[in-house]
Amino acid sequence: MKNWFDEVAKATGEGLSRRESVRRLGAGLLGALGLGLATRRSEAALPASADVPCVSDITLSPYYKGCQDLCGGKFNPTTNADNYTACVVNCVDCADPYYCEGTVDPKEPYGLVCTDNNNNFTCCGKTGTVYRTCRNAAKDKYRGCVAFQYPA
Repeated sequence: MKNWFDEVAKATGEGLSRRESVRRLGAGLLGALGLGLATRRSEAALPASADVPCVSDITLSPYYKGCQDLCGGKFNPTTNADNYTACVVNCVDCADPYYCEGTVDPKEPYGLVCTDNNNNFTCCGKTGTVYRTCRNAAKDKYRGCVAFQYPA
């Protein structure tokens, strides 16, 4: 389990080189985990021109499968279902600006799902400091990041 990040990158980056998979995964699931899996909502990667309805069904997010794979590497979906589910919800909520309730502000940024120095998942750049990469968040000591929240 010590190389779970590498295993997730290989599993989710089919058709890409291993290096490119790791880069995209580390950059917030934007490419290998989101856009490559988008079907019904491929337009979600484009900025909205006006307020649009949110999609509250998490399974329709183009980031859902990638977040499942990422969280499954840390939490067993069968034996630790509560934390696994919370992780997937945190991940999709961070990466997909169109997943929410009500209407979307088209200027709402997406966040980057990063792993901090303690191997915890964080959402970086959604509020406050905007990072283009997780490496930039690490250089800033993850100050603009919020740790994923799990049930007590």
